[in-house]
Amino acid sequence: EDNFISEVIYFGGEESLDYKKLFNRYMHAYHPENKYSYFPINKWLTKFTYTNFFYIHKENFDEFRRIMRYEGDVDNSTWKKRKNFQFTPIVDSLLLDK
Repeated sequence: EDNFISEVIYFGGEESLDYKKLFNRYMHAYHPENKYSYFPINKWLTKFTYTNFFYIHKENFDEFRRIMRYEGDVDNSTWKKRKNFQFTPIVDSLLLDK
């Protein structure tokens, strides 16, 4: 078949990025001249920031953390065999939003 009726499709990118790599790509695209550093914050402060400043519901944040921690990389092979699809590299996507 040529359609995905009643199917759940998960999209993953061409490359796997963790937060640190994604942040590096973002900074390189938007602020290439700036220097920056990382510092860890605990789970409570992270959740507080996302739920109170970015208005992300606590249950959605918990689900996001669960997915990021326990789910594996997305397998694109099943649907990619049925449809021709080309990914846009993350750097190009960041630059489009600039």
